[in-house]
Amino acid sequence: LVTLEDLLRATLDDLFILRLGLMFGGRRPNPLARALDALARGDVVKVSEQVRGSPVHVAEVARVIHGIVDQLSAGAPCKGLYHYSGIGEVTAYSFMETVLANASQYSPFEGARDLMEGNLNEGSQKIGLSLDCAEIRHQFGIQQLSWREFVPRAVKRYVELYVEEGGNEL
Repeated sequence: LVTLEDLLRATLDDLFILRLGLMFGGRRPNPLARALDALARGDVVKVSEQVRGSPVHVAEVARVIHGIVDQLSAGAPCKGLYHYSGIGEVTAYSFMETVLANASQYSPFEGARDLMEGNLNEGSQKIGLSLDCAEIRHQFGIQQLSWREFVPRAVKRYVELYVEEGGNEL
């Protein structure tokens, strides 16, 4: 992707790029829904403790894009590279622990904690996927919100769509 961005920058004068943290929500497809699908089937889910990042809920992405479009319509510069993610860096394993803490109140997730395994990969290098969101705050006045406050909403939406009403096949 970086190579493609470099090519676009070399070709276009006015280029606007918005990089986002790992997006999640209650509707498929996304990592949260894939993990809950697997847990609902009774599958073991291996989650890395080596990968760190700052996830962002899809509704938060919509808020950010709306804010940017409002600013652009008022004359803000329509070019640049900007980053946005939720506040709070977390490992993939800790993110899933938070998801399971919220999901465990719903059937079929009461015993799902036993199905989650940390994938330590002791010999592998830690991977940081966090983004510096200072530029989007300075240019557009967009403040980051914590991803944690969106997890209950995402889990509840997933349950409403795929568990309570029988939804689509898990």
